[in-house]
Amino acid sequence: MIVTVGRASREDFDDAKRFFSALPQKPKLIWCTGPRLEAIYALLGQNGIDVGEDGKGRSAWIAYGYILALEGSKVIALHDCDVVTYDRELLARLCTP
Repeated sequence: MIVTVGRASREDFDDAKRFFSALPQKPKLIWCTGPRLEAIYALLGQNGIDVGEDGKGRSAWIAYGYILALEGSKVIALHDCDVVTYDRELLARLCTP
């Protein structure tokens, strides 16, 4: 499980790590607006590669890149975490063809 965290301060990111650490799945958190990724975005920009504006789309592509680099996934499911009517069947419906 990958969780991208964007538009977050260091304190916000640390809070997210504490929050998600309680899950048995132990998700990998990616700080999409943290200093390390911001430096990569800047380097890409200096070399003519536009990575786009900060937001859900760029965060999703960062997660895709991370998952694909691991070379261990057969399925990638993406869903927004602010769904207020979430139930256990939603993820299954997303992942089942």
